[in-house]
Amino acid sequence: MNADDFTDFAAYTIRLAHISAISDVVDCGPQAGSSRYQVNIIVAGVTLSEAYPSEKSALQARSEIFDALENC
Repeated sequence: MNADDFTDFAAYTIRLAHISAISDVVDCGPQAGSSRYQVNIIVAGVTLSEAYPSEKSALQARSEIFDALENC
C-alpha cells in the first residue's frame, strides 16, 4: 500500500495520507447502550467517529487502520 491508497472507516472511504491521528478505544459507559465503545480518527482536520458494540470489535477496527498506515 502507499499513501495514495484508501481504507474504509465507518461510512467513509479515506485516503491514508489524510489520516493524522487515531484515538485509543474510548469506553463511553453503559449509558451508551449497544454502541458503548468508540474509535476516533482525524482526517484532514475533521474528527470521524465510529461506535462499536464490543471492545474487541473496536480494537479490531483500530488495528485495521494502523495496519493500513504501517503498510503504506
